[in-house]
Amino acid sequence: MSATTPDVVLEMHVARSLLIDAYNAADLALRGRMRAMRLTQNQLMSQNIEAIAKVPASPQYSKMAKKRVDEQLQTLRKFQRIRCDVIHSQMEILDVENSPKAMFSNVQNQARLGRQGLLLTLADLRQCEADLKAVAKEFSPTVFD
Repeated sequence: MSATTPDVVLEMHVARSLLIDAYNAADLALRGRMRAMRLTQNQLMSQNIEAIAKVPASPQYSKMAKKRVDEQLQTLRKFQRIRCDVIHSQMEILDVENSPKAMFSNVQNQARLGRQGLLLTLADLRQCEADLKAVAKEFSPTVFD
C-alpha cells in the first residue's frame, strides 16, 4: 500500500510553499538588518550574507550581537543550496520505502546521464520552514508577531 495519498501530496505542496515564504521572510529581515547597519544591499542573498559577515564588532555592534548574527548567517548559508532546488525544480512526490518524500531535481545541476535530486520528508520541509522563521525573527523580531 502506498503512503502517498492525495492528502499527503497536498500537505507536501503546502509545506513547500510555506518554506519558500519563510525563506523570503528571512531575506526581507536580512535586508532590514542591513538597512539598520547602513550597509548597501546587494541583489543576491548570498552577497548580503557575506556583506554582513564582514562587518566587525564595534561599540555599536557588540561581540555578542555579532556572534548571534553570525550564527544566523550560517543557518542561511545552509539553506542556499536547498532553496535553489526547492524553487527551481518541479516537486515530485515519491514513495520511498513506504514513506512519502518530496524530490526536487534542479535541471541546472544535472549531469548528461542520470538524475540527481534532493529528497525531503514532510518533517524536513516543516523543519526548514521553522529554522528560516527563527532566522527571520532573530533579525527582525516583529516579522512573525
